[in-house]
Amino acid sequence: MKKFIKFITIALAIVITSTSLLACGEDGLPKNYTKLPDYSANGKSYDFSAYSGPMNGTFNIDGQYMQLGTDQRTVEGYTTFKEAGFTIAYLSGSAGSCSPTFDQSECKRAMTAAYEAGVDKILIHDQRLWGLSELGDKIIGTPKGFATFDDLVDRVKTYMSDYINQDGFYGVMLRDEPPASLKVADRYVYKAVYTAWQELVEELDIQKPIKDYISIQQNLLPYSNVYDRYGKPGEYASMGE
Repeated sequence: MKKFIKFITIALAIVITSTSLLACGEDGLPKNYTKLPDYSANGKSYDFSAYSGPMNGTFNIDGQYMQLGTDQRTVEGYTTFKEAGFTIAYLSGSAGSCSPTFDQSECKRAMTAAYEAGVDKILIHDQRLWGLSELGDKIIGTPKGFATFDDLVDRVKTYMSDYINQDGFYGVMLRDEPPASLKVADRYVYKAVYTAWQELVEELDIQKPIKDYISIQQNLLPYSNVYDRYGKPGEYASMGE
């Protein structure tokens, strides 16, 4: 009985192996397999970003700070970041301050370090722009906010003029997973940033293409799409809360 079972096992193994070989081509792939085009020589590549890049030595989760060691927002830190395959540096909360002046700020230091390390696409997390959305539905036409939309644009231009012509500037991050309660302000701030961006490029004679990308909820989306979908009164787009 044991010899019979052994014989059956060997026979099944031979049948399976033979069937597999018949189904495969010379390169070992299935005969009905269609090879995809090889784009390795076209010189193009994907961009990759990380929500948390080189940090300032601490990490904050819901107000709880943890010590991680030394400040990594250095040329060496961003070199490691680039060597890991990341091409877009998102200066999150660890480098979002543009105070007391931009030239003295951690944002400027991080931008300079990232660019020197060869990371030439840098998203700014300007906490001043973030704060404008906190005005909620009182952002325009109230004493707490701005008298007119043009006044809001002027304020945004003041902020963005600090870094729009800085080496490596690629875009701004306005909100992270914006709540519905701030929808009105987010809409106005988004439009104001886009308007200010266009005006500054013309006024400052910036000789580089406008990167008309502004990030909401960690997504890089064209203004025309986001504002039309996210900003229409009475609607809250599929980007969710």
